[in-house]
Amino acid sequence: CLIFSSGLCQQGNDSEGFYGFLPDDIIKEFKRASRLKCMLCKQKGAAIGCNLTSCRRKFHLPCGIKLHCLFQFHGTFPSFCKEHRPIQLEMRGRADVEPQTCVLCLEVIDDLSSFDTLRSASCCNTFFHRSCIQQQQQALHSGLFFFRCPICNNNEKFQAEMLRMGIHIPERDASWERDENAFQELLTQYQRCDIKRCQCSMGRDYNKANSKWEVTRCDCCGAAGAHLACAGLKSNQTDWFCYGCRPLLARSKS
Repeated sequence: CLIFSSGLCQQGNDSEGFYGFLPDDIIKEFKRASRLKCMLCKQKGAAIGCNLTSCRRKFHLPCGIKLHCLFQFHGTFPSFCKEHRPIQLEMRGRADVEPQTCVLCLEVIDDLSSFDTLRSASCCNTFFHRSCIQQQQQALHSGLFFFRCPICNNNEKFQAEMLRMGIHIPERDASWERDENAFQELLTQYQRCDIKRCQCSMGRDYNKANSKWEVTRCDCCGAAGAHLACAGLKSNQTDWFCYGCRPLLARSKS
């Protein structure tokens, strides 16, 4: 509500007041909104108004969502009533066109001109539900740095259109990048002897550095290993190639 309030500006730093909204400004905006009546519930306290100067419609944030008002999550965070919200021009008059399928949930989209339907600006005939592009592993999960068209992978043009149409794209890394110990398995080196007849009495997974039971990895793929003793090697400085890579290397040399 603070972000979308028509008479409130973030005049401080993020560490000041309430995320940059100063207490005196909040009180002033509260007094202003207490005199404004919501177009839906008819109750006062409607701090959000349509961004079109000539439009006098006011609404609470929950009421605006029910009315399919549009809220833009960038710049000055403007809001628009149902009558003046941005639309995708190519969607006009397409309610009678053959139904398309949402590329994310694969459900049929019956009405292409609906507020709940969006079209990709970067590739033709790519439609999706507003809720799908916002929630299902897309904008909220991908974040600003990974959010792009699910079909053509366009970033700049696609993001600009989605912001214009009220999609919230958080300025953060993707959810999978923020997980603790993300991709740690990629840093784990292979440490198992794959020789058909492993000679180590401690088993194939035994690995002791600087000994004959040290596991060396294939110099080609790195995805297979062998104890030095099992491979007949004296040190891990000697080149060793696994059974899978040897035929490929032989063909490349020939």
